[in-house]
Amino acid sequence: MRIQGIKYYLVIITILTTMTRCSQPTPFYQSMKIQSTDSTISYLEVDSLNTGYLTNGFTWEFWFQISDVTNDAPCLLMVPDADNNNDLAIFIDPTTGKTITLFYGNNQVTATSARNLLDGEFHSLALADDGSGRLTLFVDGSLRIAKSHTWHLNPTGLNILIGGDWDPGGATPENGWTGFIDEVRLWDTALADDELIFHGTRIEKLMEHFDAELLAHLKVLWRFNTTDKSQEVVSDEHPGSGDRPMLLPRGDVTWTENAAR
Repeated sequence: MRIQGIKYYLVIITILTTMTRCSQPTPFYQSMKIQSTDSTISYLEVDSLNTGYLTNGFTWEFWFQISDVTNDAPCLLMVPDADNNNDLAIFIDPTTGKTITLFYGNNQVTATSARNLLDGEFHSLALADDGSGRLTLFVDGSLRIAKSHTWHLNPTGLNILIGGDWDPGGATPENGWTGFIDEVRLWDTALADDELIFHGTRIEKLMEHFDAELLAHLKVLWRFNTTDKSQEVVSDEHPGSGDRPMLLPRGDVTWTENAAR
C-alpha cells in the first residue's frame, strides 16, 4: 500500500508540473534593445512620417536607457534638413552622461541633467516647440532648456532617425545608440510644461487629466508592445485615425522584455 501511495503521489506531482508549464505566460516584449559598436551603427529609422506633424509646433517624448556607449555621442533624435544635415538633433555626452546637446537649425545649446543618464536606469526626455518661437526640453520631468528663437523646422531630407544620426550629407549613419528605447510619442502641438513634468515620471499615462481635444494631437505612439519578436517593424499604436508610420530597425536591434514601466 505504501508503494501504491507513492505512485499516486508521483502522478499528482507530474500533473501539477505539467499544468504549471502549460500556464506560463507568453513573453511580452516592451522595448527595443539597440547595440552599436565602433564598427556597427544601430538605430531606428522612421518610415512614412507625415512631416506636417512637425511644421506648426510639436512635442517629441522618449523613454530610454543607455547601457553603454562608443566613443561617439549617442544621438537620440535626428531630423535632417534638405541637405541631410541636422535640422533638429539631440546628443548625449558619452563621458559625463549629464550633458545634452540640442541642435536646431544653425543653433546649438547644451543642458545638464540632474541625473547621470548613463546610470543604467530608464529616463525620459521631452522636446517641445510651440511653432511661435519657444522651445523647451525636459529631462526626467525637469525643465532643462527654455529658448526663444526664430528657427522653423523644415524636415525635407532623408528619413528621421531615432538612436542615430546621418553624417553630413546623409551618406551613412553614425552616432548609434547602445541601450533601450521603450516608448516614443509625437504630438503635433507643444504640450504644456505641467503636462511634460507629469509625463516625466508617469510613462503609463498619456495625459494627467483626460482631454479628448488634446489627445487628438497625439499623432504617433510607438510602445514596442508585442508577443511576436519576429516582427520586423514597430507599428504605431496611437488611438486616433490617420497615418500609421512605422519604425524600421537597422543594425543590431532586437525585441526585449526590459521596460521603463
